[in-house]
Amino acid sequence: MSRETAIALALGALSGACLLSLASDSLGALILVYMSPLPLFFTGLMFGMPKAAAAMAVGCAVSAIYGLATVMPYVGLIAIPTAILIRQALLSRATPEGTVEWYPPGLLLIWLTAIAAAGFLLASLGARLGGVPGGLPGVFEPRLLAVLRHFGSHDLGGSPAELASRLASIMPGAIAAMWMLLSAANGILAQGLAVRLQRNIRPSPKIEAILLPRRLFYALGAAIFGSFLPGGVGDIGATLAVILAVPFFFQGLSVVHALARRSKMPGLVLGSFYVFLLLSGGQILAVLITAIGLIEQWAGFRRMMGGHGEEGR
Repeated sequence: MSRETAIALALGALSGACLLSLASDSLGALILVYMSPLPLFFTGLMFGMPKAAAAMAVGCAVSAIYGLATVMPYVGLIAIPTAILIRQALLSRATPEGTVEWYPPGLLLIWLTAIAAAGFLLASLGARLGGVPGGLPGVFEPRLLAVLRHFGSHDLGGSPAELASRLASIMPGAIAAMWMLLSAANGILAQGLAVRLQRNIRPSPKIEAILLPRRLFYALGAAIFGSFLPGGVGDIGATLAVILAVPFFFQGLSVVHALARRSKMPGLVLGSFYVFLLLSGGQILAVLITAIGLIEQWAGFRRMMGGHGEEGR
């Protein structure tokens, strides 16, 4: 067995073990669960897709210790999405000038969005076929109702049943958006570690280069329109709108990075920005950044600043 294969298998075992830490109730264990994709991304971005596939197989085996309750989420939420993203990230082509053009970050975000949307639609279909009242939100509503009744909810402006219903309707979108952000963060961190070790296969994509296809803008508009329709169709439209808005959050961040690069101390500006984003809770600021990303689709702020983004597709 080669050294690279041994490292890949060890990283796969680490990934599976991170998910198994979910059995613990500690905050540190929850952080480890969030970082489950990191060893897989790290393996793929250093050694390539075959070694990453071997790592994922080991991760599946380790996660199967507790049976289907852990191995199915590992396969569906971690292994398969990470494999798709690694495969796309390592695509490249030769240009007429003789240079190598790597798969652009904007299209990687499209894949991330497509995976999240497909996962949500499959989960919604499964809930309907399983006879869950209210579809996918109905999976969350009884659990939320039990929590609200236990802790009390009258100070929050409604009865426990009303609040549980409202919260359940936004849970699928919130979970999907969180998954997308965590997947992107793990991929970025893994690439950074690979670069630090000088083992990266591809150069790191520049966030300033993100420009999303305009068809995504139209898809978001259609989802927002659908969210106003009654019943389950409206719930699906609302969740898809949240999922489709996440890439524009990253495009908004690309504008922030482009602005920071024009300052005398870009590192300090960006560091302060991200610290404020995390410490402030980030909801209002995240909405503002997403709005900037939407406007950037047509305004082209980075072009005005002399930046170079991808050509819209």
